Amino acid sequence: MENLLIKDWIYRYFQLYRTIENVDSRKAVLREFFYAQTMQVYTTIDNLGLKVSSFRMETEIPCMLDTLIKMDRYKARLKARLKYFNRFLETLSDAERVELVKEYDSLYYQKYPVSILDRTTYNEIIQIEEAIAWMYGYPPETQEEINETTRISHLRRDFEDMLERLGI
Repeated sequence: MENLLIKDWIYRYFQLYRTIENVDSRKAVLREFFYAQTMQVYTTIDNLGLKVSSFRMETEIPCMLDTLIKMDRYKARLKARLKYFNRFLETLSDAERVELVKEYDSLYYQKYPVSILDRTTYNEIIQIEEAIAWMYGYPPETQEEINETTRISHLRRDFEDMLERLGI
């Protein structure tokens, strides 16, 4: 399972260019959809009869702008990931870089066993993720916080099981 996780993370990083392109295309579709709708008062008929509807400027425009801003922030994080990943790839020898690109260029990357190069790349990706989290104000959880959260959730679940068995 861990090997599959390592390979999936590396593959995801090799797909960052496509992910950035997808964000751009989604923004274009969002804009097209937004401006394709009527922004005037119109009348519709439903099972309750004649109904007058209108474009709600006070809700629709802020929602559209918030979505575009969130997409821009997401794209900035993706570009930062790509920049740091490319820097890491430049530190590799040509043979190592070719090996990684060859392996993760296809969808059959999972059939190969996890190599030392894969583990090195995965460790770098973890460091990139942590750096991005700090840069954008999302400090990653420490292992102690994760363990504490898990312990509390197990205690809560055990306590609820006891209450259920007692009929309370």
